[in-house]
Amino acid sequence: MSARVRLTDRCLLRLSGDGGPDFLNSLLTNSINPKGICYAALLTPQGRVLYDLFVVDTPTGLVLDVARTTSQELQQTLQRYILRRPLVITAIDELAVFSSFTPPQELAYQDPRHPDLGWRLYAPSTPEDEDLSSYSHRRIALGIPDPFYDSKPGQDFALDLNLDLIAGVSFSKGCYIGQEVTARMKHRGLIKRRLVRLYFPEKAPAAGSPISGPDGEAVLRSQDGGHLALAVLPVHWRGQSVCCDGQMPEIKWID
Repeated sequence: MSARVRLTDRCLLRLSGDGGPDFLNSLLTNSINPKGICYAALLTPQGRVLYDLFVVDTPTGLVLDVARTTSQELQQTLQRYILRRPLVITAIDELAVFSSFTPPQELAYQDPRHPDLGWRLYAPSTPEDEDLSSYSHRRIALGIPDPFYDSKPGQDFALDLNLDLIAGVSFSKGCYIGQEVTARMKHRGLIKRRLVRLYFPEKAPAAGSPISGPDGEAVLRSQDGGHLALAVLPVHWRGQSVCCDGQMPEIKWID
């Protein structure tokens, strides 16, 4: 894998004006990191994930690192909550999003989800940038979800996708949308499903393929083009075998 990979499925928004950190803290699952980066999600009131994002406190203000395809929807959702606050959301077209695996000199922050994901880098793009596939392989190999690929808006609870295990949820911050459900699931042991990594003996089946378990079915969420894939399985399947497209993958439960 080269020094940096352009994440073409991500883009940047800027949140300008007074009170930006307090505004986001009232909405998101994690606390804004002053002069740093945090990973978080915007949930439904029922605790299900709508969008994930990185919030970066840069010298020029707050920058949101978001999924490109749903960026306009997220922007519109945030706009509804802004109301009369003196805040403005605008697109940042001059910078691209990268994953870097050498300490960069530019605007970069260590990925808070896992040390082996390197740095999130924000810089102009060049023709030499490597494509997204190598980054996707590393992400899946580490068992790190990307809700854009591994879920649908409003489908999964934050803890189903292990966001609490990858520094995406704070259980000590103030109120946010969906907090009551998320906290109750965590503290009362009500987590019924978890994201897992699957290793297939042969090439992994396509995303969306059914997974047959001891007492029901699940769906393969994403795969890396090789042997690895991610899925969300019932926790009571732990220690049991599953079958997908005629293969019995090895299951790695992520703790």
